[in-house]
Amino acid sequence: MARIFLKSVFVVTIAILAYRYFNANIDRDSIQGKRILVTGASQNIGEEVAYQYSELGAKIVVTARREKELKRVVEKCLSLGAKEASYVVADMTDTTVYESVINIAVKKLGGLDILVLNHVISRHGKWEGSKDDLNFMRRSIPVNYVSYVELASAAMPHLGQSQGQLIVVSSQAGRPGIPNIAAYGATKAAVANFFTSLQLEGMMTGHEYPSITICILGAIDTEGARWVQAKQRMQIQGYPVDKTANVIIQGGITRSRYAYAPPYIGWLATAREMMPEIFDRILLYFVF
Repeated sequence: MARIFLKSVFVVTIAILAYRYFNANIDRDSIQGKRILVTGASQNIGEEVAYQYSELGAKIVVTARREKELKRVVEKCLSLGAKEASYVVADMTDTTVYESVINIAVKKLGGLDILVLNHVISRHGKWEGSKDDLNFMRRSIPVNYVSYVELASAAMPHLGQSQGQLIVVSSQAGRPGIPNIAAYGATKAAVANFFTSLQLEGMMTGHEYPSITICILGAIDTEGARWVQAKQRMQIQGYPVDKTANVIIQGGITRSRYAYAPPYIGWLATAREMMPEIFDRILLYFVF
């Protein structure tokens, strides 16, 4: 069993490295003039994704809750080379705004080529079943899961017409669970499973567009990142936000089914599926 495990890890690692090597210099001019909506774009990963798309000459609409921050992001997008840049203020806890966000973005852009679903709310700590835990669960499901489904559903006709891309930012926390983020991880598992099903349905019916890329993120060096608690047990360096944004954009350009940041997350997931008990004990001992 151990020999099979090591061989499998080796094969997966080589495949990932080969993929990254042969796709590292893909012509990113394909983004020039593309009409792109990025959610959760007032900070961290979403903000950086908007900036990198801007540098490639895209037309950008960003959305988040804080108008002041969105104005700042739009100004920088324009300074970096965006063909156009504007914003839509939207609070994803309000379940009535999802369709209007898409409609406003489409009107501003004159269509839609790429939708990046990135917004999220999270909370750290052991699940106690307390009122606070339950309230967070009720609040997180619409934001972290339902909004992804409704935004994608509203965007599908536009993305199909443009032969566009749907990029969904998920997390290793949902494949499978990780301690201290049970409710958050559950919503990320729901997102990954839902859009994986859509990928398979597209393959079954022969519908290539929109292409769906699911981005699985591990420890990312963002403000308030969930993994910081693990630093007490071992040295962990979060993957840089700019490199994470690059992985997300590159995954869309190549129309990959999955993109991983850090890159080793892919083979870690494979290792955990093959030897879950051993892997989980190692995880708990060294990280948590």
